[in-house]
Amino acid sequence: MNKMKLLMLLFMTATGMTVSAADAGYTFVESDGGNTLTIQGYGDLTNYSQTSTETKIVFSDAASGNIYTDNNGTSVTPQGTYNPSATYYYKYNHVETTYTLVFDGGKPTNSDYTYPVSTSTVWNEAAVTADDTYIYPAYMDYRGKIKVDEDGKGRVTSGPRPDWIGTFSYNGQTYVNFVKLSHEANKGEEMDPDESFLLTQAQLENYFSTTTTYTVVTDNLYRSQDNGTTKELLVKNQTYTYNAGDQFYTAETKSLSKYEEIENNEEFFATNSTYLEIENKEVTLTFKDILLEKITSRTYTKVQFENSGNLTIDPQIVQIINFPNNSQNTNLTSLDLEQATLKLTGDEKFSDILEN
Repeated sequence: MNKMKLLMLLFMTATGMTVSAADAGYTFVESDGGNTLTIQGYGDLTNYSQTSTETKIVFSDAASGNIYTDNNGTSVTPQGTYNPSATYYYKYNHVETTYTLVFDGGKPTNSDYTYPVSTSTVWNEAAVTADDTYIYPAYMDYRGKIKVDEDGKGRVTSGPRPDWIGTFSYNGQTYVNFVKLSHEANKGEEMDPDESFLLTQAQLENYFSTTTTYTVVTDNLYRSQDNGTTKELLVKNQTYTYNAGDQFYTAETKSLSKYEEIENNEEFFATNSTYLEIENKEVTLTFKDILLEKITSRTYTKVQFENSGNLTIDPQIVQIINFPNNSQNTNLTSLDLEQATLKLTGDEKFSDILEN
């Protein structure tokens, strides 16, 4: 038998009832379709009481802060009564990460995230040495002729991008001082513009490769190469190469408390039995307590006493029948005290009882 079933069994088992005196007692008998209550009693019920041990399942100290009565974080209290049919919740931590785009979605810059950032541009050797590609530095002379550079630079094959690139205009179009030919040219060779392929700035860029590198200086920098769908944490002090379209993010992680409904109380608390414990508590009830509960549980129209031997009651017992919880018993049409002895104390008068 698991602990839950044992707890349930104990919860439904009454134990340890003791009575205040052996010379007093009572029995409630209902008749007339439940409309008449007969109190069969003997002895002095004015001071009668009975003590019983109430066994119930309560929440343990471990349940506080772990088991909740709603999904807003209202915790159960230690020694609070467990109700197997109630809805309870358990807490778990949910990690939520928020990403923020940095560098405006473009290349990294010297910052709190990356340093140093360097960019180098070199001739794309594969492009400028293709089979039919001959790129030469050139200029337009005063006669409007295109002349291959005479300073010994020769055909471009590799190396960094020169910083002396200039421009000139021809027929309303701006060109840079490079020409693309379909043959090898001699130094100083000249030709008409229509016989050569002058390069615009945009066309020239096709023959360059630009590389940007950056070193990560933080533990919180992520890179995405698919427009933010997936993100890779970059390693601090490691150098990376920027690729067109790379995006960069920082992350903020929060641990949030979430509350999940317990779908099956019996299974959950059988597995997590430390959250419940058995509490034994002695409860003492007087005859008057028991009578009040009985009177208010039904709508009796008649209450009568039946003497089983020296039956004695007092005005408070009569008061409970006529005015339970200090409210008039409007259901009651007949009260028969004939077989009970009414014990008055002090200045009490029976007429006072009827008036009250």
